[in-house]
Amino acid sequence: MIEIQFSTYQRAAFRINAGVAPKDGIVTLTGNRSVEDVAVHWLNQYFETHARPWLRPALRALGLEPLGEWFSLPFWRLRSPKQANYDALAIWVAGLVPEIEAALSESKLGPHIRKVVIPQGRQIVS
Repeated sequence: MIEIQFSTYQRAAFRINAGVAPKDGIVTLTGNRSVEDVAVHWLNQYFETHARPWLRPALRALGLEPLGEWFSLPFWRLRSPKQANYDALAIWVAGLVPEIEAALSESKLGPHIRKVVIPQGRQIVS
């Protein structure tokens, strides 16, 4: 399963989440969910993209790690983005498909992919 998660604050931005649901579905607090009704973020383990992995260590050290995770266009004051900017962003993100496929099929993490594991009430991101 692949889902596009849109940012709800400040700007137009998104990231891609991917995971494999058990063929029998999952059990949630509201009951059994068939595999067709499962959302990626309900899984105990899934993969998410990171738009700027080279910034991750510095952002983590500064306590600003959520920054840089989202794909978005740069903000330029008094200048609106052009269609070519959106096209370039789409082509860049489409180039990440092989990384997403490797994560799903081989659990191989590329530079833009990280694995999220949620064990019993705690969230651990690696």
